[in-house]
Amino acid sequence: MDASKILPWIAVLFGFSGWFKVFLDHLSNKPKITGEIINVVRGQADIGLGQMATFLTYPYLHNLRKNAMHILDYRLRVKVANKWVEVHRFYGIEFVPSMSFTSINGTVIQIPDFAKKLIYKKDEPVEQGVPLHGWLLFAGSLDLYESKISEYELICIDVNKKLHKIRSKPEGMNDLLLAQFAEIQVPKDMRPDVLHL
Repeated sequence: MDASKILPWIAVLFGFSGWFKVFLDHLSNKPKITGEIINVVRGQADIGLGQMATFLTYPYLHNLRKNAMHILDYRLRVKVANKWVEVHRFYGIEFVPSMSFTSINGTVIQIPDFAKKLIYKKDEPVEQGVPLHGWLLFAGSLDLYESKISEYELICIDVNKKLHKIRSKPEGMNDLLLAQFAEIQVPKDMRPDVLHL
């Protein structure tokens, strides 16, 4: 084969590989936040708007890409009977002096330094290889307390208003990881669907 016919194709391939590298560098610099919801403690509480179902959520987040990104806000949706229902974030929970919940057998579980363990009070970006985790509180209509929830979707809104969605199913949640990360003692009778704030 004649080298004069092959050289133009080689030049074209090298040209495209340079543009491909530029594209990959651009893609790897865009933050992509992922993770899981370690656990959700579902309960009931009167938070100033009457009795509501509460969702004390413990997400564990990390960034798949190089650029760190701060989270501006969070949303939570729950899947009930194949329909997504949005529950609303409860703001100002950092001013509550203490937080505890009760297991089905009446064991009280205290969350020490609760205000410091809120994910948004840590004021840290989500970085590649460095997890960010902590508590978030959401509330919705009281009928959600008894509803069978098949999936949770946490939506993280970064400072550029980009949405990052994380889905977790209740059967994949881990009480022991929750105890480890949140630094709480979990009794043997703890089950997320039967706890009360």
